Amino acid sequence: MNKFETQTIYGFDFVKIGEFYENKEPLITRNKKPYNLCINLIDDGFAKLGESAYVVLVEDEIRYVGEYVYNFKDRWLRQEIYSWHHIDHNIPSVLEEDKSVTIWVTINPYITIGDNEINISKSIENEILKNHTNPDRLWNKRGKLRENKEWIKKNCKRFHEIVDVRNSQSD
Repeated sequence: MNKFETQTIYGFDFVKIGEFYENKEPLITRNKKPYNLCINLIDDGFAKLGESAYVVLVEDEIRYVGEYVYNFKDRWLRQEIYSWHHIDHNIPSVLEEDKSVTIWVTINPYITIGDNEINISKSIENEILKNHTNPDRLWNKRGKLRENKEWIKKNCKRFHEIVDVRNSQSD
């Protein structure tokens, strides 16, 4: 079995699945513009990785946190190797600085409740965004309100904090 690079990020186990690079042979888009950004997957099978949370690291710094629903290829790839994501415009300038840009996915984004296995990728993404120590460095646009933890504590209540479920049931 292959030995993969892993790390724990905010309490969740991630594995490095690829590294970004600029291809000398561009993909020509529908609007006839050349597109060079690619991901070198460590294993071709990773394109089929199902629903997961992921992080994009520049060197060792988290710069983007996300999650996808179907498979990695559906969210990130075109023509097998070309990266296709709304944060792509951030990566080429970082690569020009000779910095490493890698992508990591959660190893096991599931919990079991009773007989149900539930994917918690969205929750993992939220936890990392909420607890990130330097949110201004993130490329993420959504999730910025999470920085205001006092507002959240005051204005975002759980159901049982608002209504005592036992007393709301009819006799």
